[in-house]
Amino acid sequence: MKLGILQTDHVREPLWEEHGDYDAMFMGLFAGQLLDIQVYHALEGELPRSMNECDGYLITGSRFSSYDPEPWIENLKAWVVLAHHARCKLIGVCFGHQLIADALGGHVGPAETGWRVGVYPNKFTESWDSSLMHSTLEPEGSDNEQFNLLFSHQDQVLDMPLGAVLLASGEDCPCAMYMIDDHILCVQGHPEMNKAYVSDLLEMRRPVIGDDLVDHGLASLAMPTHQPRVARWMTSFLGARTASAVRADALLFDLDGTLVDREATMAAFLKMQWDEMPEISTVCERETFVSAVLSHQEGGYAAKSNTYGSALSSLEFDAALIDRLVPELVDHLDAFYGSTAALFPGVTSMLEDLSKQFRLALITNGNTACQQRKLQATDLSHFFEVIAISQDLGEKKPSPGIFRHCFETLGVSPEVVVMIGDNPENDISGARALGCMTVLVNNGENGQSDIQTDQALNNISELPVALRRMGLVDG
Repeated sequence: MKLGILQTDHVREPLWEEHGDYDAMFMGLFAGQLLDIQVYHALEGELPRSMNECDGYLITGSRFSSYDPEPWIENLKAWVVLAHHARCKLIGVCFGHQLIADALGGHVGPAETGWRVGVYPNKFTESWDSSLMHSTLEPEGSDNEQFNLLFSHQDQVLDMPLGAVLLASGEDCPCAMYMIDDHILCVQGHPEMNKAYVSDLLEMRRPVIGDDLVDHGLASLAMPTHQPRVARWMTSFLGARTASAVRADALLFDLDGTLVDREATMAAFLKMQWDEMPEISTVCERETFVSAVLSHQEGGYAAKSNTYGSALSSLEFDAALIDRLVPELVDHLDAFYGSTAALFPGVTSMLEDLSKQFRLALITNGNTACQQRKLQATDLSHFFEVIAISQDLGEKKPSPGIFRHCFETLGVSPEVVVMIGDNPENDISGARALGCMTVLVNNGENGQSDIQTDQALNNISELPVALRRMGLVDG
């Protein structure tokens, strides 16, 4: 099932690096829930061209008010009216909850009690018992009368739109969750946020909302929250198959381009190669040779002989010399490449921390001797319970067999595994097809991809934040 996220704000710059943007938070919220996500930048005026582009839509929170005279807000309200008439599945969160009410004839305004920040309980109304939410997914846990969420809002729904049914209320927030027929579900709280982000957000807003409210909000973070519970309600409401409990027992890592910096490793090797092959060093400078080879290797996926042949030709080597040197260079690479392997910054300390919480495994395509040289050079082997190298197993990613070997050796099902890799097809698509959660490390070597993933990172150092957004580590 495909869910369209209509993003109506961005995380502020001081907090973006640590926590990511709101689209990533919602992708993390639905990790493991078998939803494909498409993001629409509604704040910048992007809306679905057709109601049929996705199976359902979600409008996010925002620092704006639903009654602000912004053109994009007016356009979004008009779109909500069309979606309502078409009976599209539609979810509203915080600002989205308010905007939908406003667009459909309700009343939204500042709460008399002012800002509500931190964790608040929400009590179910009697209407919950007869709602679609109750019939498709029972409230679970030790307290079936309420659920706790993180809040950060000043406005609220003062009057619900015609036909709305109140599902939950909270302290100083009479309309905490409502439903319209079987196609609109709205909640005032923030299931996509985690406590680490809310804590930093409160500190940033201290000059705006005052010390007393901030301190009260920070103290409330000691209370438990139920984000995964709400995510399952939303998934069930959309009509998608719901994962009853999302957890991760094991992290499965790709090697090259994920943990090992492929380009830095190759550059270091080429410098060594230039030093050891005088016939090259007498024709061109070392950095010239290194740059030429790197520019022709197609991210490490081009045939070795083609890479060297093209590089030497670009450096205007004599054709006869090229014919003689290329096999020597390839043989030298086959014998020694990997001995200069370089990790991305912070990999060792990150694996050390993650190994305390998860079982770790490695899955890599490549020549066994070469990959083992990389592991020896980087001292990574001791982190992994399983190391699966394609040449050993006779199967390469994205073939299911190499993944299943890891699952069976670890004794886990794919639903409790997170695959982390940089290749959208080999790593992400292959693992996702088997039921794994996935994290794409989009380091630029493979360009942009339309393949679905639970989280997309700019570099591997962001992985702990991604796991926190997915609700797999505390925060």
